[in-house]
Amino acid sequence: MVERFDPTKVGGQETVNDETEILAKLKNKIKKRKIEFEQEETAVVPEEPDTKKKKKEMKKKQILKPENESESEQVKDERKENENKEPSKFTPIGQNIIKKKIKVKRVLPNWLLNPDIAEIDYLADMLPITDMEGLDTVLVNHLQELGFENYFPVQRQVIPILMKPHKYRPHDVCVSAPTGSGKTLTFVLPILQALKSRVVPKVRAIVVVPTVNLVQQVFKVFQLFANGTGLKVKALSTNTFEQEQKQLYRIGDTGIIHQCADILISTPFRLVNIIRETEILDLTALRYLVIDEADQIVMDIRNDWLSVLESAVYSKGRNRPGPLNVINLRKRELPLQKLLFSATIGQDPEKLELLNLFEPKLFRCIVPSKDLDGKVIANYGEGDVPKFSIPAELKQYKVTAEIAHKPLMVKYLMDKFKFDSVLVFTKSKEATHRLCLVLANLGYDCKEVSANINKEEREKIVDAISNKTLKIVVCSDALARGIDIDKLDGVISYDAPAYTNTYIHRVGRTARAGRQGTAITILEQNQEMNFNRIVRETGSTKVEQYQVDQDEFDEEKPRYMQALDEVKKLVIKEQQKVMEKNRNRKQ
Repeated sequence: MVERFDPTKVGGQETVNDETEILAKLKNKIKKRKIEFEQEETAVVPEEPDTKKKKKEMKKKQILKPENESESEQVKDERKENENKEPSKFTPIGQNIIKKKIKVKRVLPNWLLNPDIAEIDYLADMLPITDMEGLDTVLVNHLQELGFENYFPVQRQVIPILMKPHKYRPHDVCVSAPTGSGKTLTFVLPILQALKSRVVPKVRAIVVVPTVNLVQQVFKVFQLFANGTGLKVKALSTNTFEQEQKQLYRIGDTGIIHQCADILISTPFRLVNIIRETEILDLTALRYLVIDEADQIVMDIRNDWLSVLESAVYSKGRNRPGPLNVINLRKRELPLQKLLFSATIGQDPEKLELLNLFEPKLFRCIVPSKDLDGKVIANYGEGDVPKFSIPAELKQYKVTAEIAHKPLMVKYLMDKFKFDSVLVFTKSKEATHRLCLVLANLGYDCKEVSANINKEEREKIVDAISNKTLKIVVCSDALARGIDIDKLDGVISYDAPAYTNTYIHRVGRTARAGRQGTAITILEQNQEMNFNRIVRETGSTKVEQYQVDQDEFDEEKPRYMQALDEVKKLVIKEQQKVMEKNRNRKQ
C-alpha cells in the first residue's frame, strides 16, 4: 500500500509550521545585523600623526578662546574651503542662483593682434631719399625731381621689407596707414625695383583698386616712375575690349604672341572681363598682386574675381604653391605675393581669409594720441593698437545747425575759415545737386561731382580744384576714397557720416603728406551721440565745438531765403524737362 508524502513529517518528526515562530526568528536575525553594523561604525580607527596634531592644536585654541568670542577667521576660512571642495551637485528648488556671465573675448590671429607699429611723425627719424639701400638711381632721381627730400614713415617701414630678397616663399603683407601718408609709393617703388631687370614683357604685377578714378591716379604714378626703366604700364578703364586687347598683346608676323604689358591697373570687375574675354593674355608670370583700398574690395568681393585671377595665374604648367616644406622648397616655384593697403583695413579674419593670404604680416602706422596742447596722452603697447588713425596735422571741428539752415552754415563757415579750396560731402546725389545750386546762387564758384557727372567732366573738376581755379566742389562719397587733391584747404561734411570708415576717408582728403588741413562736420541735434562714438573710435581727442556768432549768422538769412526760392524754381524747371524727355521717349 503506497502512502502519500506528508510535508509535516520529515525523518519521522513533525516540522514547525507556525508562522509566528518564523517571523520571530527573522526579527532576531535583523536585530543581530543592526548591532553588528553599529559596532563597525563606532569602531576606533587609528588616526594618522598629522590629523592627531591638528586635533590637539584645535583643542588648545578652543581652551584659550574666550567663551563669548566667535569662531576665528582661520576656522571660517577652513570651513569655506571645505564647502568649496565639495559643492552641491544639484540646485535647490525655489532658490534663485544668479550665475556670472562669462565675458567672451575676441580672439584674433597673432599677425592681427601684434602688428609691426610705426608712429606717423614726419619730423622724427627722417630718412633722406638717397639713403634707401637697394633703390635704383633712376627711381631716386624721379623722387628728387618731384621735390621729395625724405621718405614718409610708412615708406621707411615697409619698402625695405618688400625689397628684401627671400630664400623661401615671401609673406603676404597688409599695410594700414592714414590717408595721404604715401601708401601708393610704398608699393610702386619696390615693384618697379624688382621688375626693372626683366628681359621679356609679361604681366608680373597687377594692382586692383575699387574705382575707375583710382585706376587713373595709380596709373599716373606708375607711369611717372617707370619712365627710364623700360617697364610698360597699362590701365584697364573705359576703353573698348579691342583697344585694351591691343595694349595687352600683339601677334607677330610668324604667329608668335608677344605680351605688351608688365604692370596692369584695374578694377575687379574690369579685370574679370578681360581675363574671360582674352584667352591669349598670359598671367602665369605674375609675382605681385596689390589690392589698394583693401577693406572696400573685401567687403564687395562679387564676381569671385580672385578665384578667376588665380585660375588664370596657376595654369599652363604653373602649379599652385603647396604647404611650406622641404619638398616644395626644392621645386623653386614662382611665388605670388599679395600686398594689401588701406587706411581702414579690417580686423575680420573671416573676410581676410577670402583673399587666401600666406602667413601675412601687418604693418600699421599710427598717429600718437595727443591732447589739445600737443602732449602725448596714449602710448600703445602690445595688443593695444587703435584700429584707425587720423593725421596729426588735421584740425577737427563740429558745429550744430538746424536742417533748414545747413546750406547757410556752409556759407558761414566758408567766410569764417577763408577756404580757397574745399570739398563739401553730402549723403546722396540729389542733396549734392541741390546744395550746389544754393551755393552758386549765394555767389560761390561751385561744381558738383556725383554719379550724374561723366568721367571726363569729373577729371576736369578735380584738376580745377587742385589748381585753385575752383573754390568749392560738392560731392557724394564717390570722392571720399583715394582722390589726391593737391593742397586742399579743408573738408566740410554737410551730411554727418554714419560710419567711422566714411569719416576717416572724408577728412583724409586734406592734411595729406604732412600738410595742414581742416575738417568740419555739421551736426543735427540727434546726430551728436553717433558722431561722438565715431570720434572715440578714431582715437582722436581734438574735435572742437565751433562757436557760431548768431547775430552774423542771422544777418545772412534774408539773402539765403531768396536763394532758396530761386533754387526751387530751377528744380521745378529741371523736373519738367525730365518729364518731357520721358514722354518723348514713350511716343
